[in-house]
Amino acid sequence: MKIELLHWGDQCAPGIIIDDILFQNKKTLFMLGIYSFNNILAFLKDDCLENIYDSNFLEYRSAVETKHTKYGFIFNHDYLYGENKECTNYGIIKARFDKKINHFRETMEDENTMALCINITSNVDALQIDETIEWLQQNKKGGHFHMILFTDKPFTRKIDPNDPSISVVSLQNTIGYWWSYPMIKKNALYNEFYTGFIQCLQKKNIAHSYPLFFTPLRIP
Repeated sequence: MKIELLHWGDQCAPGIIIDDILFQNKKTLFMLGIYSFNNILAFLKDDCLENIYDSNFLEYRSAVETKHTKYGFIFNHDYLYGENKECTNYGIIKARFDKKINHFRETMEDENTMALCINITSNVDALQIDETIEWLQQNKKGGHFHMILFTDKPFTRKIDPNDPSISVVSLQNTIGYWWSYPMIKKNALYNEFYTGFIQCLQKKNIAHSYPLFFTPLRIP
């Protein structure tokens, strides 16, 4: 079965596995920005994905940061502004989001695709997990999806390890400012991420063709 990896918040960190390790640099909907897990749910429940770029909800924060006033998303890799705080690349970003929306819809509608939804959070207890799983059950055709939560913080919520819909990976390494870590520290974190990712797939009997072990990054 085909697998599609989906960024699912809370910020850019799902790219550790999707982009940095597996080099699957597809433009997925909730990537390269701050998309909290619960805000993603609110957005999806409104059932109008084009709202994500509705200019009526876009608020200038700085020359490189825009806030979505309805859903609280923070776009910090998208909209650019000129001297008068007028967006200079709205058409380009809208076209990008249309492609991301099409990819998301195709993934949800394909009965033969497994959607692996990857979230990296600092607060598992605050997430609306049951409601999100319910949305996926109702909207992912074929029912083929799995949510993987990664966290470096303790939590009290009980998650059934045998639940086929969700896994949680508790990290020993601190996520922090992972993009700026020296190579040794980054490789240690990435290895833990990837090992947890592969173990989740194995435990939940999700067939895949990914390498079983992490290949350390090298200094360019």
